[in-house]
Amino acid sequence: MTCKDHSNYVDKAKVNQEYPRRWKNLILLAPMPSAGGMADVFLAKQGAGLSLSRLVVVKRIRAGFRSEIVWLEMFKNEAQAMLSLKSPHIVQTFDAQFSDEEPYLVMEYVEGPSFKELFDQLQKSKSQIPLNMFLELLKQCAQALQVAHEFKDPQLGVLSPIIHRDISPQNMILSVEGYVKLIDFGIAKSNALPGMTQVGQVKGKLTYMSPEQFEDRPLDGRTDLFSLGIVFWELLTQQRLMSDTATSQEPTIAKIVKGNLKIKSPQDLTGVPPPIANLVMKLLNLNVEQRFASARQLIGEIENLQLTYKLEKNGESVKDFVAMHFSHSINTKKKFLQQLLQAANFNRETIGNVDSNQNPEITKLSSPNYAPRIQENFESGRCLRR
Repeated sequence: MTCKDHSNYVDKAKVNQEYPRRWKNLILLAPMPSAGGMADVFLAKQGAGLSLSRLVVVKRIRAGFRSEIVWLEMFKNEAQAMLSLKSPHIVQTFDAQFSDEEPYLVMEYVEGPSFKELFDQLQKSKSQIPLNMFLELLKQCAQALQVAHEFKDPQLGVLSPIIHRDISPQNMILSVEGYVKLIDFGIAKSNALPGMTQVGQVKGKLTYMSPEQFEDRPLDGRTDLFSLGIVFWELLTQQRLMSDTATSQEPTIAKIVKGNLKIKSPQDLTGVPPPIANLVMKLLNLNVEQRFASARQLIGEIENLQLTYKLEKNGESVKDFVAMHFSHSINTKKKFLQQLLQAANFNRETIGNVDSNQNPEITKLSSPNYAPRIQENFESGRCLRR
């Protein structure tokens, strides 16, 4: 994977000219993709020294959006959702600040490919995803959604489901340890998290929306299950359900809204066992009442299939799959990350004693010994991806 193919993953000029740099109690190592538009995203180091530090992701709202109430509320919703939800399959949030001049989140850095990369790899290699891995990944995603959908307001003690509303391959990470991590609750909706969605305003990625999202109807957890069904239908079939081009999307969206879209069963396209194909098709039912009633019900059905087909229920097979198919890109990234960390620690004593009157946001870390090697990585086509 080269920077030529993915030039937006790291700003090569900024890494040498502006980064690494100190910001608050962190060291920002490099800019990362921020497709949402309202925030800048950085890879950062938290803690002192190489052995005591950890890699984190910092999401900081951009200056142009800090005075906009709608965007501030959306960012606040994400912070509250991420801090409230505790699951091994939801990315962990370590710190959040949304009341000062620079609202930000500090989140767990997950090493591994996104589901988009997983789809691309399967399509490129023309490989069928192993059924044990398919069911395990689907179950882990459902477990993440179960936590969100069964969330209780800690103050009132009443059920206040958090609906993600943006389940898509870009927001699902497959860690090198073999676990799914759900990210980006930026447009989540809950009674406990007062949202800013206005009537007639649709939020989410068009290619993964449910019929009720398109029609701006009241949503519950089943909208996330429909989006999850699209992701896993695509993994099974190695096809896109809906094209990214507007001209191709419009007729498909119209059919989804009218309830007459004909979705081919994965059994017809790939020959997977009927019970597994039926499970996916139930997720994709255009009639919300005909889908699984909840993520909890979906998990029960998956576990029944795992027992029926005697498939592994742990994440080991997933871990092996990631190592087999993504080892080169992961190792390349590890080397690059190590160089960034070494650059950030080159003059640790100096950067640890920054004058308190100096603005930490503009404290550039001087690391001349490592800058050429970082530059060399970019010149040779290596790059960083979340």
